[in-house]
Amino acid sequence: MTKVQAILCAALLTWLPVRHAHAQCTTTNCGTEAQQLRGFEANLHVGAGGRINDSSTAFRNLPNAGDHTFWPGVGVQSTIGYRFLPYMSAGVHVGYQNNTTRDLLPHTTASMANALSAGVYLRLYVGGLIPSGRLDPWVSIGVDPYAGQWATATTVLNTTITNRFDTVAIPLTVGIDFLASRNLSLSVMGQAAPWIPWQACTYGSQGGSLCTRDNLYTNLYTFAGIGGRFTSGM
Repeated sequence: MTKVQAILCAALLTWLPVRHAHAQCTTTNCGTEAQQLRGFEANLHVGAGGRINDSSTAFRNLPNAGDHTFWPGVGVQSTIGYRFLPYMSAGVHVGYQNNTTRDLLPHTTASMANALSAGVYLRLYVGGLIPSGRLDPWVSIGVDPYAGQWATATTVLNTTITNRFDTVAIPLTVGIDFLASRNLSLSVMGQAAPWIPWQACTYGSQGGSLCTRDNLYTNLYTFAGIGGRFTSGM
């Protein structure tokens, strides 16, 4: 074996283990996948949610009526943003919540509540700071300049009455993502958000409305869901 052949052989023997180790790290990234993530991200969670005060006097500065007008219901939360650092991202947030009848109010036959929220968020990824393997825990805080609920009741006279509450929400969310691949994650999350009302309106099916900004009361919205996250790039 010539001197050149010996050098090439030694280099090959050195390169192979490094190449094998690199291949392993490409798959698992040696437990630091979350510390490498950057790029656009999209989250979607489906779960159940409701308000701590679900009585007929909710959002109003009155004693809790003691009834429970709506069951916890199906909700959807979605965010679209950019992970500009492995440990931080920001973007926009939207949410939808539906709640069905639990206790009927006097002289009513059915009721339903729908809610919609939209705003911005800032998220801190703990997994981007501390090596955590494929787990990527996170916490986020947001501001929803608009979060509204429409509660509609059908009366025994077959007319409808809708109470609309316009609020500002401050969602605080915690979650844990499991990195199934470089771009896809499975996720569980929980959220608590004070809904701070600034206006309440009542509408009748036969026309007319009454709005007020007086004597309104903050309510707490809670949500828990499962879903996933897509992150483009690294």
